[in-house]
Amino acid sequence: MQKYDSKRDFWFIFLDGVHRRVDFIDTSDICEFPAMKRVYIQSGDAFVVVYAIDDERSYEIAKALCEEIYNIKGWFAS
Repeated sequence: MQKYDSKRDFWFIFLDGVHRRVDFIDTSDICEFPAMKRVYIQSGDAFVVVYAIDDERSYEIAKALCEEIYNIKGWFAS
């Protein structure tokens, strides 16, 4: 039996008539490796940023991460 790796998981979904693989990567501890964070952002197509609603610092970190994603991807925040 393969050991579960909480850092990486994938699912297959059916979208627009095509089966697609969706990779989920837990980057909660990626702050220790800024170069890897940049690689994940550059290669990603979609992002889910999660924070604790009862922790203002968690929210500020999530907000900063969103801004970093926008900057690296060349997207504009609305």
